Amino acid sequence: IAYDTVYGYQDILDDERVGVKSTSIKFKKNPKTFLTFNYLLSCFFWITSLYLLEKSLLTILFFIILFFIILFNLYLVDLKEPRECYKFFVNMAMNSLLRSLRLLFFILVFKPDIDTSCDRYLISL
Repeated sequence: IAYDTVYGYQDILDDERVGVKSTSIKFKKNPKTFLTFNYLLSCFFWITSLYLLEKSLLTILFFIILFFIILFNLYLVDLKEPRECYKFFVNMAMNSLLRSLRLLFFILVFKPDIDTSCDRYLISL
């Protein structure tokens, strides 16, 4: 949600003129509060998931650091400037790409037994 909201700030004036309803318009009075809440909520769910999957403390710390970088970049961006919104949007896309590549690297190098781990969780349900 936060990612798309920042993207929506690029053309918020056009959206308002046309009458498009978006989160960027709905929360334009306190955008950084709304975006921070969404990123923190996302961070909470990621960390909870990693913990429940019994991932290492280093992996969890890696994700916490990534989210602090995102929040730091969020507070630097001027959401009233379309170019800055675009730069933030591209930066977050690269951030997502790096997380995906890290996951792919882990799968290719360590070849986890995904079926077994899934079976273990399905049996516990």
